[in-house]
This record gives sequence, C-alpha cells and structure tokens, in this order.
Amino acid sequence: MPTSRHEALRAAITHARAVLAEHPNTETSTALLALIAAAEPFANFSQAVAPPPRRVHTRTPDAPERRIADASAAVPRMGEP
Repeated sequence: MPTSRHEALRAAITHARAVLAEHPNTETSTALLALIAAAEPFANFSQAVAPPPRRVHTRTPDAPERRIADASAAVPRMGEP
C-alpha cells in the first residue's frame, strides 16, 4: 500500500509501463507514453537522502579491547558519602 504521493505516482507509472508492454495499442500507446514522460519528473524515482556509508571495522589486532564502563559505579548510592 503506498504511503505517500510519490510512491503512489511511482506505482502508477510502473503499472502503466507494464500495461503498455503487455498490451501495445497504437491508438493509446503514444498518449500513454506522453503521460508517463510527463509524470516521471514528479515521481521522484531517486532516493531523497542517500543511505549512510558503511562502517569499516578499523580495530587493529594489537589495540586494547574497549569495555563499556559501569555507569552505576560512578553514581553514589543512597546513604553513601
């Protein structure tokens, strides 16, 4: 189910292309191709935001192992100075 107007338009364009490929009709194919061409700029087929780059594991074999400090050890407990 499309969740945005762009997704709905992309789905309609994809469906129109499929119908045109399956059932070419000389009377309507030129009009359908013109409609697809006019709608494509508004469909936003490219991603709005590029995905973040992949993280590369850069830890060297001789690097010390990192451990997460226990945050509760730094907080004084009730009744302790």
